[in-house]
Amino acid sequence: MEAKRGFGLGRIPLGQMGQRLDGPPAETVVALAKAADELGFAFVTAQDHSVAPRAWSDEGGGQTWYEPFVVLAYAAAVTSRIRLLTDVVIVPYRSPFQLAKISASLDQLSGGRLILGLGVGYLEEEFSILKAPFADRGAVTDDSIEVLKRCWTEEWVDVSTPYFQAKDVSISPQPMQQPRPPIWIGGNSWRALRRAVELADGWSPYSGSPDHFREARARARDYGLTDDRPFDISMSLPRGIHKPDGSLDIDSILRQADDYFDAGVTSLRVGFRAATPAEYVSKMEQFSREIIARF
Repeated sequence: MEAKRGFGLGRIPLGQMGQRLDGPPAETVVALAKAADELGFAFVTAQDHSVAPRAWSDEGGGQTWYEPFVVLAYAAAVTSRIRLLTDVVIVPYRSPFQLAKISASLDQLSGGRLILGLGVGYLEEEFSILKAPFADRGAVTDDSIEVLKRCWTEEWVDVSTPYFQAKDVSISPQPMQQPRPPIWIGGNSWRALRRAVELADGWSPYSGSPDHFREARARARDYGLTDDRPFDISMSLPRGIHKPDGSLDIDSILRQADDYFDAGVTSLRVGFRAATPAEYVSKMEQFSREIIARF
């Protein structure tokens, strides 16, 4: 289920990071998801923040963040092919038992199209408001992933870990994908890469040069990744997509895509400047014709 040398829609602009399109949010989700499904994009994504502190929002975080599983469920209902990526769910904000049920429900109802992107989080004020553990969020995330995978694959679950306990419980439904949906770990650090190699199926950092990803591939082998094991690396392509006049810079995109794919990146997440869903879809159509078709 790898998205080899593919392109995903990095964001459906609904207010997160201060970016949104004119018109009702539901129309934005439907228009962009259907276009992505029809135009050959590998996946659509949704992001996760529960609380937006004012200072963080004003600095660029944005005030409005839709629940990612709701956005992707809405997208799933109007599509048939495209994968659904959480980019990323902040693990310590939810019980792994809740996360197992929510994600498996989406995987079942979408016909097995979920890619579960997970991250440890960074916004300490948000952690405090949600009563989530901040200092040991990495250890909680590791523990949660192991519990999550057991809930997905065992009919009746007994777990006793440093952070979670349950005895003889069913977390149903289980996901449609077998043995389970792919998990991608978000975060730029080498620790995030190591977590991805040890516990997941892919790594989803937000930036880095091609040389950075060549080094990442070498480090991944040091962490235990073998050549015969499928492993995705998905990265956002935030710059060099548009010319100063706002049109797509096709030459720049092609050059960057070749460089990143040659460095071992398997999929690139892209977004577009637009004021309306129609304008956004128009750029997606051009991107499909002139970029996706070449790969």
